[in-house]
Amino acid sequence: MKLILSIVLLASFSFAQVWDEEDDFSPRQPKLFCASNLLKNTNGDTVHQFTFAYQCDESLQKISGRVFCAGNVLKNIYGETVHSFTFPYQCNDTLKNLKGKLFCADNVLKSIRGKVLETFTFSYQCQEKLKQINP
Repeated sequence: MKLILSIVLLASFSFAQVWDEEDDFSPRQPKLFCASNLLKNTNGDTVHQFTFAYQCDESLQKISGRVFCAGNVLKNIYGETVHSFTFPYQCNDTLKNLKGKLFCADNVLKSIRGKVLETFTFSYQCQEKLKQINP
């Protein structure tokens, strides 16, 4: 009986929905790990394929919450592209300046799901708005 219960619980956990639309991500968010040059999550998804294994390791060390940089692309832990920057340093700077689930991409305030929340005339206006938001 315990074996059957264990299997049922394991199956329900394995197929549990980890995405929560209202809160962007559920508390059971997957963790990331490198398998050679592949960045994978604990749901079994390949989140990003790097050219070299060391690039995966470097990105894994720079993860900020639920997002990471893969070169000049900001991605979330599900492999969705959140924003593409011109240069990798812009992506890394954005990781450092995340405010909870929000960030500025030039003059656009976005969520870590990639949703545009507000567009400003100038990038400094976006940064000011971001400073006013509670995490």
